[in-house]
Amino acid sequence: MILKLSENKLAWPEIIVYIPNMNQETLCAAINQAEKELAESRAIPSENWQEKYQYGGIPYGTRKEAHFPLESYKGKPTKKYGHVVIERLSQGTYETVVYIL
Repeated sequence: MILKLSENKLAWPEIIVYIPNMNQETLCAAINQAEKELAESRAIPSENWQEKYQYGGIPYGTRKEAHFPLESYKGKPTKKYGHVVIERLSQGTYETVVYIL
């Protein structure tokens, strides 16, 4: 994705934390991995993003996404958002991607 700043300048969106290819055997393990990565990056969510994953599970070959505002990032107030994407692959494992924009 490229964002246009002006007529002649292009900029890539800043991805603060990106953790791909974390395959887990269970949805619970995938959620725990996302929580761990958010904690290690010192991102404090302002709402309970895990509620999105509490009911219904994830069918094979699909994904669920959670997007939430952060209360603080690296100890400072912020307007950034946290993003967690958990995809259930066709072989049954879960891939977790966590990023902050």
